[in-house]
Amino acid sequence: LYDRRSGRTHLLAVLTAEVLRVVEAQRLSPATAFAVRDSLATELGMSPAELPTTVIEDALEQLRAAELLT
Repeated sequence: LYDRRSGRTHLLAVLTAEVLRVVEAQRLSPATAFAVRDSLATELGMSPAELPTTVIEDALEQLRAAELLT
């Protein structure tokens, strides 16, 4: 993923990239891991219970560490 703001390129896991896409497309607060999980699970045709919140929290933390989310 190329970040135009910083000029840096980031290698993201597929799920992490999907979390970023969902947060940006739906303008969700990245602080709300449950909302991100529910939205992503719906898009993937899954039950939210099938997508552990801890996985979403880890992805959000990776995005914050890469300064892709605030």
